[in-house]
Amino acid sequence: MMHIPTSNDAKFKIKGITDTVGSRGSKAAGSAINNSLNVGAKQAFKVANLMALGIMIGLGFIAIWLIAAIYVGNKNAELIRDNKIIE
Repeated sequence: MMHIPTSNDAKFKIKGITDTVGSRGSKAAGSAINNSLNVGAKQAFKVANLMALGIMIGLGFIAIWLIAAIYVGNKNAELIRDNKIIE
């Protein structure tokens, strides 16, 4: 598992934030995107909107995730190389 080396205190403090954003925030974002793509359309167009625009939005999230993963990987390698942790 790739992670940034941190102190136990920092891990404890950030756990609640990451759990909240990861579970509740992602569900809320998904619902908002789903609802915004289904406004004022017939059923066939709702499915087409979700497929076409949903894929584009998903690819955007993947691009953001990929950039973040590359940054965390580089930061992790740097911290391990220098034998440091984030306080």
